[in-house]
Amino acid sequence: MTGSGILEVKGKEEKIKFKSGDVILLDKNECYAFEGEFEAIVPCTPAWTSEQHKYVD
Repeated sequence: MTGSGILEVKGKEEKIKFKSGDVILLDKNECYAFEGEFEAIVPCTPAWTSEQHKYVD
């Protein structure tokens, strides 16, 4: 990953700051949002589908 950002997980107060070199693990069915200027590789198992994603303001 390059760049940095902030990750929010639904139901948790803490906002997690991340930067280049960090690894983020999300639990199954965890609802999350992120913002920032970054590029990341996101491996998913099982395969991710576009129906699982929604942009929000």
